[in-house]
Amino acid sequence: MARSARERGLVYHFLSAVHAKKDLAERRIKVSKLDELNDPFEALGCSLPTREDRKKFRTIKAHINDEFGLVCFSEGWGNPLLWSHYGDRHKGMCLGFSVPEDALIKVRYTKSRDQLTPELLAKEDCHRLLLSRKFRDWAYEEEHRMLLPLRDLDEEDSLYYKPFGRGLKLKEIIVGPMCVATEVELRSLLRPPDPDILIIKSRVAFNTYRVVENLQGFRTQDSRRPTRTRNATTSAPTKTLKHCTLKRSASSPNATSS
Repeated sequence: MARSARERGLVYHFLSAVHAKKDLAERRIKVSKLDELNDPFEALGCSLPTREDRKKFRTIKAHINDEFGLVCFSEGWGNPLLWSHYGDRHKGMCLGFSVPEDALIKVRYTKSRDQLTPELLAKEDCHRLLLSRKFRDWAYEEEHRMLLPLRDLDEEDSLYYKPFGRGLKLKEIIVGPMCVATEVELRSLLRPPDPDILIIKSRVAFNTYRVVENLQGFRTQDSRRPTRTRNATTSAPTKTLKHCTLKRSASSPNATSS
């Protein structure tokens, strides 16, 4: 039985095609600060009933934002919501990385918020615990987070980047169902060339609400058109050409029955 992505140690990062190509060419990934994320409840896994609690939380959140950055990953790439929300509406890409298990924070999804207790605040990894809790409606993301000290990252124009490497090894590139990037184009961005990086073209499934691998791979618009050779004196009637096109489409095998 094939092993799952997590069993193979892989996690996935969704982004637009423009940013994916930039990351591939520069061999690095952008790291987000806490105040750049899309959930206003970030690090708010604890309730803050008193003014003193809220003051403590503001101090903790400011410390996290000033000292750390986050890279957010998902356990898989088949959920269409992930492509809609983070993959530029299926026109983007998803990069699969091998990341050590102990370098990731697995997010726990809950219905209610915990209490901000003195015991929690006293923990050395208090900030990691706060970042590991999110509201249950985010559970579709199956999120894992990499928390990184900003001082260890490359900074450019007030933005932070983590280079690809042993702790962040690129293994797969999944091209969205509506993305027009080609395998040749993406291979040309990989310097030095790495034939072990798997490039997958995806499509929407035929029978389920999933995004799956297109086993037919990358096909350009030209390759889907029937090729006909006409002599100088004969032109094929429109009806015949349409029939040829429909026949070719009907005879094309499906990649899978998904």
